[in-house]
Amino acid sequence: MEEDPITAEQIEVLSNILGEDIEGDLLDGFLIVCSRLVDNFGHHRTHELEKVFQTHKKEGRNCLKQSLIGLCHALVSYDNYAASYPVSIIPPKPAFPMLRIVGIERLAKFVYRVLDSNSQIRGSNESIESYIMRTGKLPYAEPPNAPVLRQKPTFVHWCSYLQFNSPEETQDNLQILPEWSNCELRATLSTKEIAEHTYMAYNGDHYDPNDKFLSFYGYFFEPITQDHPTLDGGDVQIKVFGAPTVSLLEKWHRETSQWQVIWPLVDRELLNAT
Repeated sequence: MEEDPITAEQIEVLSNILGEDIEGDLLDGFLIVCSRLVDNFGHHRTHELEKVFQTHKKEGRNCLKQSLIGLCHALVSYDNYAASYPVSIIPPKPAFPMLRIVGIERLAKFVYRVLDSNSQIRGSNESIESYIMRTGKLPYAEPPNAPVLRQKPTFVHWCSYLQFNSPEETQDNLQILPEWSNCELRATLSTKEIAEHTYMAYNGDHYDPNDKFLSFYGYFFEPITQDHPTLDGGDVQIKVFGAPTVSLLEKWHRETSQWQVIWPLVDRELLNAT
């Protein structure tokens, strides 16, 4: 695996990011995920790990190392991973390695989940806004039951490190099409609440556009939003599972063109100080 020229280049990039040689469990953990950072044209996105893990800071570099080493320990070794999760096309048998972001609470105090203000809870007539205000939580997204999945999760919470000034700016930076979400509802989550269930984002394509039987087509990590050409993108998104507690819920007020806190009725400055 290390002799593959793309993999060798990826290892070199990771070494430059971390400022150290890549070996042992760190190398094995990276080998498990590195191919999922390569696109169909042989280009790789390894350098984007810098933004996800904020590796300009020592804490970020440590988080990246511990995330890769932790994945290796969960799977014993790269060789054990390859033997335990063989991939086949016919019959379709995919392998989806999940990279948990170890130490997310050291990278950011809060993350933000944007939602469609008109959406409802699945199987219910209750609005997502009402649900959050009633329960104080986001709806439950079942966490992965293994470090590698054979089927993609159908429901997760896409979260950002950043708040944006308007729904339109949110859509543009996170590449969310208007028909997917109006992005007029925003939940603030404390990273202390989500530390065990935060993962690097992955592409959500389910089917090869030219072959409906390839049900795991296009699976790759998507650290930075840049795959929808009609929107600028360029910002980090991460995946959060479980039913995280919402620290603050805001709604876009169209008349004033401002975000307004609708639950709980606390001062944002007070929240930031906690």
